[in-house]
Amino acid sequence: LRNSCRCIFQDFIEYQFTIRENVALGDVRRHLTDEEIWEILHVVGMKEFVESLPNGLDTTLGQIKKGVELSKGQWQRLAVARLLANKDARIWILDEPTAYLDPLGEIEMYDFIYSLKGDRTVIFISHRLGFAKRADRIIVFKDGRVIEDGTHKSLMAKPDGEYAKMYEKQKQWYE
Repeated sequence: LRNSCRCIFQDFIEYQFTIRENVALGDVRRHLTDEEIWEILHVVGMKEFVESLPNGLDTTLGQIKKGVELSKGQWQRLAVARLLANKDARIWILDEPTAYLDPLGEIEMYDFIYSLKGDRTVIFISHRLGFAKRADRIIVFKDGRVIEDGTHKSLMAKPDGEYAKMYEKQKQWYE
């Protein structure tokens, strides 16, 4: 069960390790080959960047040992690479995965996650609703309780509902 689920939290960890080690942390049960790591980096859009680094996969990241610093977006893509490293994970839970991005970057990241999910179940936890139209099911919590449950269309049909109010306040960011 533990290996069937992977998470990316809002404040995901930026491991001050090599790129190889960062990706490999996604599945510590097995050894990832260089070919697997390069393929994962290609999928998450970081292969060319890593190839441009003098030490490639063995480049240390962060501030320790004069490592290479990544942008928040690159760190997020590396966190997604860790998700992909574990092929057995059938459930992905992403808690505010776009917290550091503007609304346009947010939509790009959700599109990116959707393109990678395959037949996995993906659970998004977010206050920002730009992705919600595409969700199969939306569950709205308030004060620790479920207050609404449905599709975007069914929840928008309740204009006094919490979801509809939140979506109306945010829709200019996404439309």
